[in-house]
Amino acid sequence: MTLKNLLLDFPQENILKRLVKLYPDQKKNLAGYNNVLNELSNLEPKLNKMQILIVKCYDEFDKKYHFHVYGIDTKQEWAIEFEPWENWLGMELDTKTYKKYNKLDVICHCLYEMTFAGFSNKKVKKEKDNLKKLLKDCKKEK
Repeated sequence: MTLKNLLLDFPQENILKRLVKLYPDQKKNLAGYNNVLNELSNLEPKLNKMQILIVKCYDEFDKKYHFHVYGIDTKQEWAIEFEPWENWLGMELDTKTYKKYNKLDVICHCLYEMTFAGFSNKKVKKEKDNLKKLLKDCKKEK
């Protein structure tokens, strides 16, 4: 089951309603998430070996639980918030994630993570490029 397949199972309004339930502070960004869902519906998934893994973790500092969304391949976990959305759409769900969480929650946790750097694929790419440039500039200074 890929993220693209999951998205096809639910109307956008159901996804947005659940997103606000899971992440109440994101109500102010509903228009952005609506645009994200529209953009995702027009993208072709790019199949890859990475799988989506969701883990619920307790934060001792905040004293509450958070959901972490990773990419995993051959037991190595990767941060994927800067991945192109076509890659996200083509990722299969990790078996543990698929069994542990309902489909709608998986979609919402993925949307929250994939919009970390912006509400469009173009904005996320721009932020990734900016970080690469910053890293390159820092290396030059050494």
